[in-house]
Amino acid sequence: MVFKHQIENLDQKLAKIKSSLITSYPFIPKIDIDVGYLKEILDQQNRKGWGAWIKFFCTAIYGQDLTHFFQDIEIDREVIEAINKEHHEEIHRYFDWLELKEKPLEELSNIKKSLIKRMIRLLPLTLPHVEKWPLSLNDTIDQAIQVYPQQKDELYFLLKELNNPQLIDEISLNRLKEIYTWVDISFSTGVFSLVV
Repeated sequence: MVFKHQIENLDQKLAKIKSSLITSYPFIPKIDIDVGYLKEILDQQNRKGWGAWIKFFCTAIYGQDLTHFFQDIEIDREVIEAINKEHHEEIHRYFDWLELKEKPLEELSNIKKSLIKRMIRLLPLTLPHVEKWPLSLNDTIDQAIQVYPQQKDELYFLLKELNNPQLIDEISLNRLKEIYTWVDISFSTGVFSLVV
């Protein structure tokens, strides 16, 4: 969500906006809100990160469509790094929510999908060389399998779980943690070997 200026009582206003959007668009399973300010988004230092989110991952449902500001943004390593800047904290927050199981099942299913999508979006950063950056989650998995054929079962497990997020059990959660450990180590160290 992009604002032109600072907003008072932001958390309450965001909750109200999110509730209104869920009511207006019941077919949307989940709404994530990342807050940005127009000046910050258009700043040259933030263009790649925000530009990629706005151009490739967000949908304008109200107000001005900002994608025209980012027509020149293309997926590359710098963009993938920018959109994954805070991945570690976010992924651990998802795991915490899934372990506690204090939310309704539908919300937990959506959290699981977000977790898996986040993990898949990290995969290109584990690759030592990328000729063509993937534009879809399936393409990302296929590309990773070309480099890590020994991880094929684990990578296909991510897609299977993404398409069936209702099952949230200890076994699948532990397997997701093992896969994330491998992805995170590969991403953080540049060591691209089998860990799981």
